[in-house]
Amino acid sequence: MSLRYFGTDGIRGKAFDSPLTTSEVARWGKSWSQAALNHKVQTLVLGHDPRLSSEPLLKAFISVMDPSISLIYLGMVPTPVLAYETSRTSGAWGVMFSASHNPHLDNGIKGFSSSGEKLEEAVEMEIETIFDSTPVADKIVNPNLPAIQPHQYLNVHEPFPVPVPWRIAIDCAHGAASTLAQNIFLSQNIHWIGTPSDGARINHFVGCTHLETLQKVILESNLDFGFAFDGDADRCLFVDSKGDVFDGDQILWLLVKEGIRAGRPPEGVVGTVMTNGALEHLILDAGIPFLRTPVGDKFILRAMATCNYPIGAEASGHVIQKSLGPTGDGLATALSVCRILKNVGIREVFESRFKPFPHQLVSFVTRLKKPIDMCPSLNEVLDNLPKEFPSLRTVIRWSGTENKLRLMAEAPDLHSVNIALERLQHAALRDLN
Repeated sequence: MSLRYFGTDGIRGKAFDSPLTTSEVARWGKSWSQAALNHKVQTLVLGHDPRLSSEPLLKAFISVMDPSISLIYLGMVPTPVLAYETSRTSGAWGVMFSASHNPHLDNGIKGFSSSGEKLEEAVEMEIETIFDSTPVADKIVNPNLPAIQPHQYLNVHEPFPVPVPWRIAIDCAHGAASTLAQNIFLSQNIHWIGTPSDGARINHFVGCTHLETLQKVILESNLDFGFAFDGDADRCLFVDSKGDVFDGDQILWLLVKEGIRAGRPPEGVVGTVMTNGALEHLILDAGIPFLRTPVGDKFILRAMATCNYPIGAEASGHVIQKSLGPTGDGLATALSVCRILKNVGIREVFESRFKPFPHQLVSFVTRLKKPIDMCPSLNEVLDNLPKEFPSLRTVIRWSGTENKLRLMAEAPDLHSVNIALERLQHAALRDLN
């Protein structure tokens, strides 16, 4: 039985539209609290990003939940802060209202276990089952949110005084990291973008899904480099002085190389089906095991736990360092990379990036999601491509948070990629239109 509401990163959609209407969110709160009590969890750690819908939805969430549940409210915080606080609070789950990198009209509910990691699918299924059997409340009260409690994130992530010669830009996407980032990266010489937090402008042509703004500032101001977070700061991407993107794959290889240089190579590394094949070859050539998972940081985390591997990442900028926190953490990623840049040198780091295999990704929105195995034209192309291009790697998947089909092709030569992607697009359009 598959999940109906939860995607790869919680429940997500248009705020105040199903399944995130005010009455439905009240039912989600009641269902979450009941599932928590079923698992002997007595406390929920709550937080949200700055979207205009976040506080009203959170109020609905707590309005009819079981009164025996204790609430710890962190206010507006990045997702990794909530995950960290959940992991250090005995007998607690975490609930974060955020739609991450999505537009400002969207929102979502992310759930975290007592370890600070994403909830297991079995628990999500349990919450969904309770939700479907929970009647709509006759009247939803509008409770006050609890008093905001301080978090301890800065106790484990020491602020970074930016070296005086550096000229950098930091893009906070008008999101949850806008204030905290300014308490971590200390300098009068930082070009701040996407600040302050602004629920009406979150992710709007800023942040790591709109790097063109950061690139423009770096090039026009002749800066050394910059980095960007998304709306809830669970991911981070860098841009060098030439405006070239240093993505999650490059960051992962940089962290692996730093471990090797320090005499502490990781026991293994986890990527996803979207991780570039050139990076996989580099890691394996270094004698380090490498494992791929489906897309989604929760899958990376589970593989890391199963194999006891300390590090994993997605090209999109979710980087997980288990020694620094229980989930993807854009702030911790930025700190780690900045410390390497300080020790190794800015030019040396960015000029030593690996050359990725040609890799192209095409996405398009559809009205309905149709299972891939029910797309005959697409499956015929997928069956035939490996016969013609043995080194080609393809990934076809639906977004876990939107009705969007993603087609990826990758090979050591661009010619194979272009041909494959053209055939895949035509086949997908035939099947879906």
